[in-house]
Amino acid sequence: QNQINSQNREIMGADFRIKANRPLPPIIHEIVVTEFGKIARSEKVQFFSMVQANNVSRLVSIHAIDKAFPLVGQFGLEGLNVVDDASIGELLSQSPICYLYPELAELLGVKIGDSIKLGHAEFKVAGWVKQDPSALFSNLGLAPRLFISLDQVKNTGLIQLGSRVQYTSYYASDDAQMTRKQYIRLQVALKNSELKQPDSYQIMRAKEASARINRGMGDLSRFLSLVAIVALFLA
Repeated sequence: QNQINSQNREIMGADFRIKANRPLPPIIHEIVVTEFGKIARSEKVQFFSMVQANNVSRLVSIHAIDKAFPLVGQFGLEGLNVVDDASIGELLSQSPICYLYPELAELLGVKIGDSIKLGHAEFKVAGWVKQDPSALFSNLGLAPRLFISLDQVKNTGLIQLGSRVQYTSYYASDDAQMTRKQYIRLQVALKNSELKQPDSYQIMRAKEASARINRGMGDLSRFLSLVAIVALFLA
């Protein structure tokens, strides 16, 4: 738990994030800048879809990221054109390529350089995601992850009216992490703005993300202990 707490910014990839099930309007960024001044921003769109390759289809978690992602930390990648000082967002930028989890590659029977089909678009497999700091803070592992560039989403044709999509803006500053007072002021500013349904825009600090992970790990530990006790009585 201490390690998770010390790496909370790397796990989130930012100091804090704002998430919603609709595109975030520009006024949200304006409010953030008013509160924090100069601050780095990154965008991500996440949704589930089917991917196809070699006549095989699998459900995947699509993470469409911009060039700045992640703002904090680094992914462990293996594959084409991978360099130590380039982020996964920079490597994907403006190209119909993807990085995916190795277990997904095995399920699809693809190797680096092969093509996969995602909606109406084809993507070249550029490599594997060997280490994903944000994996601890995932959607319960419902599906392996596949990363593409945010500017390629439109080409897939997968986001339609009624699609279940998460839109997230990440923020990071060279100064100290967001304080509790800043968090409250930002919440109040959103509620007092002209936004419709301001409560639908969820703010989370990196500190709170790590706390949620710790609670989940604690619950899992207690469950496994209970299973072990039951197994002992049944033996």
